[in-house]
Amino acid sequence: MRIGSVEFDGTRFPLQAHVIASDSPEVSEFRTFRDRLRGDPMLLDQYVALKRRIIAEGVTDSLEYSIRKGDFIDEALNPPSSPR
Repeated sequence: MRIGSVEFDGTRFPLQAHVIASDSPEVSEFRTFRDRLRGDPMLLDQYVALKRRIIAEGVTDSLEYSIRKGDFIDEALNPPSSPR
């Protein structure tokens, strides 16, 4: 992970860039998650709301933040099977 910031209109915004090998299994998982968010506006809204709740609760540690999002991401990547 690389950490930095960018300044825009007088405000500095922190950035984190995760660099992974192109042949890592994580690439497929990240892309699948991205595509699910792009394809489902309600899922995207839920994800944004979760991230805002975590921040509103005062979480500033990046590891804790990631852990707190984990169940949501797992469910988005592995949705429960529909009943037959």
